[in-house]
Amino acid sequence: MTVREKVVDIAKSQLGYNERDAGWTKFGQWYYENIDDNTYFCYADWCAMFCGWCQYQAGVTPNQTVFTASAGDTGVSLYKAKGIWHDNSYTPQSGDLIHFTWGHVGIVDYVSNGYVHTVEGNYSDSVARCCYSLDYNGIRGYAVPQYDDKIQGCDEMNFSFGDKSDGVLALKAMLDLAKKLGVVSAGVDSSDNSFGSGTLNAVKEIQRKYSLEVDGVAGVNTITALRKAIANNMASGSEIKNGDVTISSYELKTLLKLAREKSIINAQCDDKWGFGGGTLECVKEFQKAAGLEIDGIVGRKTVEMLRTRLLQDA
Repeated sequence: MTVREKVVDIAKSQLGYNERDAGWTKFGQWYYENIDDNTYFCYADWCAMFCGWCQYQAGVTPNQTVFTASAGDTGVSLYKAKGIWHDNSYTPQSGDLIHFTWGHVGIVDYVSNGYVHTVEGNYSDSVARCCYSLDYNGIRGYAVPQYDDKIQGCDEMNFSFGDKSDGVLALKAMLDLAKKLGVVSAGVDSSDNSFGSGTLNAVKEIQRKYSLEVDGVAGVNTITALRKAIANNMASGSEIKNGDVTISSYELKTLLKLAREKSIINAQCDDKWGFGGGTLECVKEFQKAAGLEIDGIVGRKTVEMLRTRLLQDA
């Protein structure tokens, strides 16, 4: 896991957190105890302190970022002085900080099909998911901390034929998901923690596909390529339908869950991986409300209208 990914995972672990009486938050308390010993911050607007807290918990240091309580001009000036500010023409990455023109900031989860998905503190007094078009004129710019993007714990990550370990088990889980998503065609061996011939073939397929040395050894470069291939398998522009098990179906469910949180729909997505019956009911309910054909099949028009509605309710 990279530091960027760790920051985002920590942020998502706080989803649903609500500020307490008089606006007190643990993020403001952290800022008071570690950054600026003024009790004011315990009860202050906390979107920027939430971002700082998540980075701090992930091990990011003041040499790599700016720990500030300001999501406005002061904070932006500090990021510019450190040389880590980008205007809104920049395409953000997971873990970057997205700043808005009204003095608000959140953490970028991922970018897909022209939209940036975020986790934000102090969004209606809580931690919540949001999404915006990359062309949205309310985006002021991005702060890009100087993360060490090396995968943590990978200095000795070299899995090869015959190995047995929990690391091999994790590798096989990723390869199995890659096969389900159509990234590779080779299937891994049984579900134990051994690196067998099926795993070897899948690793070599990844290496050939991404122009790496085809030695069958799953090192940092191979695993990084595998992780990116899984994340980028978005099936842009294709239809998403009941029974699909893809990253696109996961993204759709994220949007539908956000729509339910905002009371745009009442149906609830199924918990299992992929597009199931609950997701189908959510899609049909939204299509009916939006005046679309109620076929339960999600094409570009359904996705665009859903995202537009979410932006209107942001």
